[in-house]
Amino acid sequence: MKKIERVYDWMSRSLFTVSVDATLATATETMRFAHARHVPVVKDGVPVGMLSLRDLLRAQLPVLETKPKEQRDHLDKIHASQFMHPVFAIDVDASLGDAAERMWHEKISSLAVVHDHKLVGVLTTTDLLRYVLQLLAQETNEIGRVVPVERFMTHSPITTVSPTERLDLSRLLMRFGQFRHLPVIKDEKLVGIISDRDLLSAFDSSLSTKSKATQLIHDGQITVAEIMTTKPRTVKPDAEAARAATLLVKWKIGALPVMRGSKLVGIITERDFMSYLTASAPQAVRQKQADA
Repeated sequence: MKKIERVYDWMSRSLFTVSVDATLATATETMRFAHARHVPVVKDGVPVGMLSLRDLLRAQLPVLETKPKEQRDHLDKIHASQFMHPVFAIDVDASLGDAAERMWHEKISSLAVVHDHKLVGVLTTTDLLRYVLQLLAQETNEIGRVVPVERFMTHSPITTVSPTERLDLSRLLMRFGQFRHLPVIKDEKLVGIISDRDLLSAFDSSLSTKSKATQLIHDGQITVAEIMTTKPRTVKPDAEAARAATLLVKWKIGALPVMRGSKLVGIITERDFMSYLTASAPQAVRQKQADA
């Protein structure tokens, strides 16, 4: 009988948390020290919220115009309770498949892992990617050949932007396209990539008291070139999918452009691998029932 993987076996047990009255400056330092993109907000050991890197970027002042000390002083005036989002919790003994499906359907990147309502760990998409690597290795052994990137990637044509595009237009493309990454193309060549986190870091704090008109003018003056990641890491369509997943985990990034020579032919993201994992989960349940 195949083993049903449990949340307990794959969650992160190194708990770094903040209290509800902690400042976002403290939360930022906690994430940096833990090398994490999520930190639970707790009260008496019970998770009451979750702070993500996106939450912090939404709160901070524009990075292109703000000195580090000014940024810290700003974040030191804001409490975690003002920006934390509702916590999604899962029992420590739940199956990994159930956790993956919940994260997929809720479009979230982390779950607070609890036992008797107390926080005992955190499960993130990075943890799930490590399990995906195991599944891919098993499938490779079963079929006798490597599983390629092109099986999972989103194929061209995909939405792209140019370096001279206004950043606020990129935000609209992401919002209506419901994706988090945009390759940057100049003269039909890949020159960069931007993520939703890049956008959040460039725009003004959501607590800004500036008028809407002033904010729109400010946002319309920033170009993609000012905030994009240049020379992004890429993979080939015939590369091992496991290598792409490993790069996402190692470099803590959410997407990789897929290149055939100098031509962009697609993109592969964390969510593509989560789709593979959620499709594999029901198979594991059926196998368990058949073996019972």
